[in-house]
Amino acid sequence: MSENPDLIFEDALLLIGSGNSEQATELLGKACCLGVGAACIELARIRCESGDHLASQKLLDGASELADARRNSELHRKLSLAYRIMLGSGDRSQQDSRSLHHLEAAATLGSLEDQESLAHFFHFGLNGVPQDTALFERWAQLAGEGGSELATCEYVEHLLSLRREVPREWVDRVLACDIRDSLVRKVQTRLRRAGYPKA
Repeated sequence: MSENPDLIFEDALLLIGSGNSEQATELLGKACCLGVGAACIELARIRCESGDHLASQKLLDGASELADARRNSELHRKLSLAYRIMLGSGDRSQQDSRSLHHLEAAATLGSLEDQESLAHFFHFGLNGVPQDTALFERWAQLAGEGGSELATCEYVEHLLSLRREVPREWVDRVLACDIRDSLVRKVQTRLRRAGYPKA
């Protein structure tokens, strides 16, 4: 058996897949102690399924410390998902708050996928996230500037619905989007009906 923490984690996942949960749990604990945040989250899932929510929360706290110390957006994303499916302790609102915290941390670290998700969540009030126009605009702009077609189209559609001026660079971004997407077609049509692109 390898002493490489990542390989220990991979071995544990293989054991879970083959139904050997006792040995898998032992390896997950070892990988977690060696600093593999994803192993801590997987072990938290197992503890939660067995009803030990306090142990699960301690493991998630450890993974959170690793994510913060390493500025690891992927680990923050995994923690956000873990709280969204209620692997920690506390009620739904507490876990939604923790999920949002980790999603914002991942987005702040530059994760385009998480910036896009935050924009979408704040725009529509999804996954325990309240609707918030200012935060929607902030995250949609960041994700759109990073290349997200979804965020670009949602942001421009938002500006059009408020009858606000759409800056030329955003018009150009929408017009450059893949026409096969129905949202893109819809926003491109709305732009043209509103007289864009303007000279």
